[in-house]
Amino acid sequence: MVDQYGQSKSLPAPVKVQGGDIIIKKLSKDKRNPTMLINLNHYTKFDKYIRNGKECFLDKTKHLLRIATPEEEVRQRVIEFLNDVMQIPYTAIETEIPVSYFVEGQKGRMDIVVYGIKDSLRYPVLVIECKANDVQLTDEVYKQVKRYSEVIDIPVLMVTNGI
Repeated sequence: MVDQYGQSKSLPAPVKVQGGDIIIKKLSKDKRNPTMLINLNHYTKFDKYIRNGKECFLDKTKHLLRIATPEEEVRQRVIEFLNDVMQIPYTAIETEIPVSYFVEGQKGRMDIVVYGIKDSLRYPVLVIECKANDVQLTDEVYKQVKRYSEVIDIPVLMVTNGI
């Protein structure tokens, strides 16, 4: 079953859509990694701001301006999808989180982390790696986000370049 945007209403059943796709993989012990495609095509219009002569987007998760790079545009499209379709509040989403925030001494920075709440404690449930449109989603990109998810024990990962 899909909604008016062609999005699946039941994760992680595969859904075929055209263009603007994201791939979500849920890691599981039995090595079955279901994949779901999500269409981001209608998340393309953002208010643009100028700061120090540079075009910026408003990061609604941290309430700050970020320089409008191709990767940042993809990140903001994903955030809007999470909020609009998945009904995840901006307060449950963080951007550019150092892995060392969770595990001391670990290197790397996660583009997007989505949190859940259990027993009144906030914990990460989804890590997302965003790349610019012209960056191919290679095995190295998947290994990068998989390492983050394994080091921090995040059950679901997502990788996108916005196309």
